Amino acid sequence: MGIKSHLRRTGKTRGFTVHYRHLGVNQKKMDRWIRDYHDQLSSIISRGTRGQAFNVFMGTRAIARGDYKPDRTWDLKGVAAYDREKRKYMKDLGLATKDDLITQRLLSYIKTLMAGGDTVSLLGEYGMRMKLQSPQTTWRTYRLGYRQVGYSHYRIRPLAMFLYAIESGNERGLEVNTDDIALSAFLYFPPWQCSLVDEEFLMKYIDDFFDRKLKGQIDYETMFKHLVKGVEKEVGFKLSHIYAFEQKCRNAGNEIYCTSLFLRRIGVISIHETVPRNWSCTQMSYGKTGPAGYGIFSLTPMGKSELQKALSCIPIWGKDIVDVFGQNWPKAVHTISLFSKNREVPKGDISKEMIPLFPSLGIELKDTTSGYKAMKAPDFELQYDLG
Repeated sequence: MGIKSHLRRTGKTRGFTVHYRHLGVNQKKMDRWIRDYHDQLSSIISRGTRGQAFNVFMGTRAIARGDYKPDRTWDLKGVAAYDREKRKYMKDLGLATKDDLITQRLLSYIKTLMAGGDTVSLLGEYGMRMKLQSPQTTWRTYRLGYRQVGYSHYRIRPLAMFLYAIESGNERGLEVNTDDIALSAFLYFPPWQCSLVDEEFLMKYIDDFFDRKLKGQIDYETMFKHLVKGVEKEVGFKLSHIYAFEQKCRNAGNEIYCTSLFLRRIGVISIHETVPRNWSCTQMSYGKTGPAGYGIFSLTPMGKSELQKALSCIPIWGKDIVDVFGQNWPKAVHTISLFSKNREVPKGDISKEMIPLFPSLGIELKDTTSGYKAMKAPDFELQYDLG
């Protein structure tokens, strides 16, 4: 029964947080995977292999390298799942697309990797610009009984929001730990609770959370119990699995901790790894699964600089351009791409009916004698945001 349930990979409930556990990889193994992925896409022989077959092919090569040990020896579905997790990492960072095209980011990363250059800086650049939801993943709505979670109503840069939460707490003289991030920057809001989770909404929620913590109004265990009650209300029944609460709590803590390892790798945060003094979601072990990692986070000087850099730009999502500009979206995409490079666009290149639509994306135009420039540069990249 357990095996069949695993193969279906569906769920009637959702997690407590957004999912970024895949960022906590062994980077040396991940680099071998990225290099292999690039080699296979570049090969004429393997170019026709796609989909499930490609997933299995990549997974079996990882087994041959000794990078991965399959959980089952009688089929390769687990191997394919392992590949999907690695591909999620690459799609989020713009190293891969859903169509398996070789992106400019992938070419830059491979070139730097082969030359023994600074790949960490590239990961930092790509990571801080990572978007949820980006077009690199499916625009899937949340449906009970089908998928565990949907992010089509999200418009945030998750790593930037992680850093913002650390800054928000530290500015109030508070420590920011794994539970704090799970309950603020990475808390999942279902669409019926908040129809649009954008950065303006989330930053206000983060600030309110730490204001309450400053007043001693945060009880982690109570808040997580409230989350599981919310899930039960959504599905219409009480979660009957003996470890349902412990599993969901531990999984949430693991999502945060794995993400924090990536952030430390790119140099934007420091982590004081310790054992929590109070109740923590990370300590909810079950069966043979032990507790998750627990940390207290602070921003490095680079982290402070990268956060300010991120907040000085306006993130733009490709789907929103299409929704706002309708049939004129190709022209709008070209224009916004120029704005992202701080380029001036001649007035004759922007129709009058398009002018009042830019502010709905957060882009305020500066009218010059010869054209238009964006007051704040949009964070938009053609290949990533329209991939």
